[in-house]
Amino acid sequence: MKILVFGEEYFNYTDSAVYALQGLGHEVKVIYMPLLHKSNLSILEHIRYKMKDQGFINKFYGNCKKKILEAVTDFRPDILLSINGNAYYEFIDKQILQEAKNVGAKSLSWYMDTIKRFEYIEQNLRSFDYIYSFEPNDTEWAREKYGVTVKYLPIGVAEELYCNNEETIEKLYDISFVGNSTENRLEVLNKLAEYCDANNKKMIVYGHYWHNKHWWQEASARKKFAKKYPCLVKYVKNEFLYGKDVAKLYLQSKICLNVHISLHKGINPRTFEILGNGNFELCDYRSDAEQFGLVDKHNIALFNDADDCVKQIDWYLKNEAIRKVIGKHGKETVEDKYTMTKLLGEVLEDLK
Repeated sequence: MKILVFGEEYFNYTDSAVYALQGLGHEVKVIYMPLLHKSNLSILEHIRYKMKDQGFINKFYGNCKKKILEAVTDFRPDILLSINGNAYYEFIDKQILQEAKNVGAKSLSWYMDTIKRFEYIEQNLRSFDYIYSFEPNDTEWAREKYGVTVKYLPIGVAEELYCNNEETIEKLYDISFVGNSTENRLEVLNKLAEYCDANNKKMIVYGHYWHNKHWWQEASARKKFAKKYPCLVKYVKNEFLYGKDVAKLYLQSKICLNVHISLHKGINPRTFEILGNGNFELCDYRSDAEQFGLVDKHNIALFNDADDCVKQIDWYLKNEAIRKVIGKHGKETVEDKYTMTKLLGEVLEDLK
């Protein structure tokens, strides 16, 4: 089939979807959603953007819509796959979806964040032929609020990044965590920092924890963070980590910590990415974990609160053999159910 993919350059998700679809033997064309704040703008354009010049903004995104419409007309896909297409602006509008129908294409929208967070979701949600979301709670919410059917589809693991079968990389860290600052995460990480200080353990944390856009603001923000979290600040690398660098960090870690944000009730993609290469994962408790094949102490380890997290980390650090067995089972679960290729293959079969 011919598949036109339109999505954000958000972490590796759009690239991974394209990689999987090509691996399944389909002809794929991809268009990335350009965001104004990430585009190369002239000084004048930057000023107009900052001043919220609506005419300038509409023209910028209007050109984007024109590019998508031309691709639909020229490429004539069998499937139009929009990944987070309603984010920021209405990129995939009704004219584009109608043109997709005209050329015989089925339109799919796959939301890799909860639908509730998208400002423009109502404008064309009913116009897609199929809608998927990684957040299980979206299925009932969308049915009650908009009368549309949304199917649950977790974000699959990018095999090219997280399933590389490397087992010989040296373990540099006892604990690692990748994710931005939230109240519930800070509670857990602060407890772990105190544990690491007291027990001479190595931990590293990547993500956005204080303002770092300008050096003078960063210095002040770091000082403020350090005052509140004097133990934790020593372990934080206040920067984002992407793709291969994340996969490498997981391999360098004895325990890969996963703490979900409070907004999401579904299982986040990091859950499966950590497991993809057989890494040991300690994750906050998920009520529906077993429903998705994640069994505590079999292919993942689950903790209830910050104190329980510290207790389990101390125990698992002393039991390497058990960590390896659980990691091995986690890898088998991901390869069986949760690779991007596996999940998108099942979606395409459903469409038939």
